[in-house]
Amino acid sequence: MCIDRYRQRRIYLIDFGLSSIYRDGNSAHVELDFDLESYVGTAVYSSVRALQGATQARRDDLESLAYTLIHLRCGSLPWYRRPLDQFPKLKLDMIEGPSHVSCGDLPPEFHSFLQYAYGLGFDEDPDYEAWRRTFEDVERRLGLENAPLDWE
Repeated sequence: MCIDRYRQRRIYLIDFGLSSIYRDGNSAHVELDFDLESYVGTAVYSSVRALQGATQARRDDLESLAYTLIHLRCGSLPWYRRPLDQFPKLKLDMIEGPSHVSCGDLPPEFHSFLQYAYGLGFDEDPDYEAWRRTFEDVERRLGLENAPLDWE
């Protein structure tokens, strides 16, 4: 029996609990709406627009992923353990300039990814494959290609 020696060091990030359909039966994208009452999610990782009550879309998923990756790389986020009403401003500051990121060795691609996600239109198709390649390049540049990272 072969045991994967890295299995205990893997992180699986799968959460479909808040997923929703973004295209209707006719393949039309759902409409953008604002409803501050309907927000659900983990505020620390939520997109700025989600915190402002906007209908969430794929761009919000990518923005949330960017915060998650930055947190994993840096160990924290600038708004971690701050009052909820400060989150949108601190997140916007982070998007506008990398000086708000809490660790100095954060590769610039993380910030570029965050800006890309924030800049996507509500119904725009993200270029998932390009960003996957970008982070694989970062992995190689940092010498992590043999580390137990799995982008599948």
